[in-house]
Amino acid sequence: MLGHKLNSFLAFRVARLQSLGQALGKLGHERETADSVRIWAVPWVVPAMALVSGSSRVLDRVLPDETEALSFLVVARHQTKAA
Repeated sequence: MLGHKLNSFLAFRVARLQSLGQALGKLGHERETADSVRIWAVPWVVPAMALVSGSSRVLDRVLPDETEALSFLVVARHQTKAA
């Protein structure tokens, strides 16, 4: 979860990649932004994001924490009464 938050910070605050994502049709739930992509930051942000993602996967295997989750999924089924 911390890796996801750090990657979101790097992508959206440091490199300002949200405008690129919106141009590609992603992030439809976010407000539109006029901020341009910081091209100079991309060569550092993308490898840093890959390192954070890889490290997070390793740490999740080595030190799992069942109480932390990025999101939850609820599956519900409607049952009808038999006549």
